[in-house]
Amino acid sequence: MRHTLAEVIEIDLQAQPPRLQSVELQALYRREGEVTRRMASRQGLWVAVAVYLLFAATDILLVPDVAFYAILARLAVGATAIAAIETLFRLDAETKWFDLTCAGALVAGYWGWLFPSLMTSQTESISYYMIFGAIFMMGANLFFSFHFRLSVVTSGIVLATFFLALIFYIPKSVSYQVAFGTFYVSCFVFTSYVNWKLNRERYKVFLNAFEAKIQQKEASDRGKSAAAAVAYRFAHGPRQPSRGRPEAPGLLIGATGKEAGRASQQSLSTSISSSGTTTFTAIRKAIAASFSLPMH
Repeated sequence: MRHTLAEVIEIDLQAQPPRLQSVELQALYRREGEVTRRMASRQGLWVAVAVYLLFAATDILLVPDVAFYAILARLAVGATAIAAIETLFRLDAETKWFDLTCAGALVAGYWGWLFPSLMTSQTESISYYMIFGAIFMMGANLFFSFHFRLSVVTSGIVLATFFLALIFYIPKSVSYQVAFGTFYVSCFVFTSYVNWKLNRERYKVFLNAFEAKIQQKEASDRGKSAAAAVAYRFAHGPRQPSRGRPEAPGLLIGATGKEAGRASQQSLSTSISSSGTTTFTAIRKAIAASFSLPMH
């Protein structure tokens, strides 16, 4: 009975196949998704900058005395981010530079909004306005398709900046600090976990698609081998007639067809037993080992 990929992973998870195969699978996964990720990063940054600039309206409403400086910082960060991502797109840069640019834009956008807003005299407004910083952590973990480490570092910088501002710039009660601090930490933990799960699921989809390609290729090769064996038997393998009397053409063709059928069955059985078992075992062990590796 044919096992599914999930069952094979459970069976072979304790085995220790050569690590190089799993590393090669991860490298292939990164290479195959580069074009899609570059386009997604570019489009995502355009959308993020547009939304970021729309929040200038809340600057005017909640921190009107420093709204000019906050909006100026928003424009500077947005223009710089768009110019950087478009330059990378024109240069056809590697995907990692797109990710680093988007991550840097998230951190710069948070700083560009937070620090000018902290200079306001509207302490009550800024104390509630601080809640919007969680959007930047959500963007790092859920909006962009960063690798897990990069998303954790980006959202971790946002979290650390929030706590510094909470302790040194916003003198509020302990209950306020505990409530907002708990919210930010919870947001960081849960969004990071969701990002990790999404990365695992994307990798799992790639592995299943990769296994399907291997199966299709081997099935095609076996079919070609069987067809070639039948053609060869028809062309070179007629049975010689007996000395006493010549065989009828119909019997000769019938015998040749039977021999060709047996030859094709033997060829197909040999191909399945020799190459199929060995190849699929090696590939499944490599895929199982790749599932057991941590995502980067």
